[in-house]
Amino acid sequence: MNSQNNIRVDALSDEESWTLFMEKLGHERPFSPEVERIAVDVARECAGLPLGIVTLAESLKGVDDLHEWRITLKRLKESNFWDIEDQMFQILRLSYDYLDDSAQQCFVYCALFDERHKIEREMLIESFIEEGIIQEMNSQAAVDKCHSILDRLENVCLLEGIDGGSAVKMHDLLRDLAIQILDEYSLVMG
Repeated sequence: MNSQNNIRVDALSDEESWTLFMEKLGHERPFSPEVERIAVDVARECAGLPLGIVTLAESLKGVDDLHEWRITLKRLKESNFWDIEDQMFQILRLSYDYLDDSAQQCFVYCALFDERHKIEREMLIESFIEEGIIQEMNSQAAVDKCHSILDRLENVCLLEGIDGGSAVKMHDLLRDLAIQILDEYSLVMG
């Protein structure tokens, strides 16, 4: 980044990871002991990486089902990580996988924009509709659905709302993930 001072940022401890995970999860009711044990393991599997912890916790908001927590932990544990970037991609990919098809398509579409620039929400909504990603019977329903999807992507930290909510940005790692997903899709379709 051509900075004058380099600052080393270490991974969070297990305790810090758990605190951040629970803060972002925003769980109102206490977990059952079994779900809490699994949730602790899920937070630990994020390897102290704040972006992964925040994104995964946001995507698991409202999930109380023991089976869903087990599946999440199993998928994290079965991942073969070669380096920190692979590990981060796997954690972020899990958050992507929790989205419905329309939200997934909208997320991947955002990768067409440079991560350093803001993307105007209204322009993005027009693009979603024009490209046929969102297909509702009337135009107001389509616009409402697009706003809802963008809100969801912001809520699960896959997009960052900026300029008072009139625009969004995509973190460079998330853009890389979206491009990787596009590449996978191209291989399957090609």
